Amino acid sequence: MNNNNNSSNETNVDWVNVILLKDLNDFLYKSDIIELSLASKIIREKLAPFVFNYILVDDTIFASDIDYFGLTHEYREKSFSKEVVQRFRASDNFPNYLEKRDYKSLVVDPYLKSYKERFEPYSKHVKSFTFNQVFQPLYYLIDLLRLTTNLNSLYIDTGFLLIKEFQTILDGLQNLKDIILNSVTFVKFESDKPSVNALSFPKSLQELTVFDTKLITRCYKKGAYQLLFEGFSITPEPLPIARDHLPDLRYLEYDNEYQSSSFVGEFLRINPQINSIKIPFTDLLIGNLDPDIFSPATHVVLHPSKFFNHNLNDVIYLKLNDIPIFEFTTMRNVDQGLFYRIISSFKNLKILHINLDNSTHFNSIENIIIELNHLKFINVNPSKVIQTLNSQYLCSRQRWFELSKLLNFADKLVDSAPDDLMEIIFNFTDLRQIHTASIKKLNTSHMDWGYRYSDGYGTWYRKKYALE
Repeated sequence: MNNNNNSSNETNVDWVNVILLKDLNDFLYKSDIIELSLASKIIREKLAPFVFNYILVDDTIFASDIDYFGLTHEYREKSFSKEVVQRFRASDNFPNYLEKRDYKSLVVDPYLKSYKERFEPYSKHVKSFTFNQVFQPLYYLIDLLRLTTNLNSLYIDTGFLLIKEFQTILDGLQNLKDIILNSVTFVKFESDKPSVNALSFPKSLQELTVFDTKLITRCYKKGAYQLLFEGFSITPEPLPIARDHLPDLRYLEYDNEYQSSSFVGEFLRINPQINSIKIPFTDLLIGNLDPDIFSPATHVVLHPSKFFNHNLNDVIYLKLNDIPIFEFTTMRNVDQGLFYRIISSFKNLKILHINLDNSTHFNSIENIIIELNHLKFINVNPSKVIQTLNSQYLCSRQRWFELSKLLNFADKLVDSAPDDLMEIIFNFTDLRQIHTASIKKLNTSHMDWGYRYSDGYGTWYRKKYALE
């Protein structure tokens, strides 16, 4: 009897609201949330904002519609991505009974309509949208963005877009905060009315990344189908970006083979509020950028560019001492003397990445970095290519050092260092500990060091100090 009374007095738990707690959702995988949403229609409707906040479109989007592409079981067992693209291009394997000129109206349009109908009820929940290497189909699938009203983040990696259509879409994304365009080819036709002369971004934008983008304009007599599916060689031009003032923009990353880096200088002068920028370091060294464009508060990250084709020995050295270079990544196979001259210019450097090949040894690294009083981290990243019977794999081992005091190593380093660099590190007389993810043999000349291993990490410690 008492048990029954206790049961009747128990407080009923509203598990729907428990599931909806943000603190709980932060610890759940998307698959977990989807599984929970299957419990009931009410839960499904309430969890929709969590399920559809991020949308990824890649070649697997076609998996549920595999028959639409005429892919037989034989094709399913092969490289799915390659076959899908071939089918979408409607190349030599295009069905004989369907004329190519009818491809869009008879095949593509019904597919897009079906997809939009499934997507539209949930489009209001989408905060982040990614198109990942869908290539030619991006030309059609980009239209899905017109249904989004609350999009904050957009990432497009590899594909073809009409610049006029994309500009119209951008104009409707008034809540967009960050955008990444990577290896995107924009197309401009003679028939475009009105003509878009430069890509303009929403005033709400806070972060802008443009990498390897280009524009095709020398195909005025070609139609969209010929451009996408028949394939022909066209020399691209730089993608024009409007020199607009974007009041909320704080981060800019730019690296483009098809446009002079003078764009960065002009853009920074119009947007002096940008406080973080990532650009190829060679743009500074060859004099493409005026150092005066950087304010003292700017967080500048310099990295190599795959498009750089100059001889580094012929670079123009600027007075870089006052530029707030925060992070710097070297190129491989750089002459050590040249490396020293470049590094010594960055007096404010805090993070340094050193790319080594198998034959490079920076035995004098201590002398190279000794003048960098603000340096906090060094990352040494050697790599080697391992050849197998069928393919090659690039194996990189990331190695970080935390330098709490460069001139007086009284605290610790966080490491996994090459053997030759470890020899240098062990010789720092004030160093007490080295934390490493690798197990290294202790040289006989370093017998004043001990070693302990715990939880996947090893600790070398100077025996005269107690372990912290």
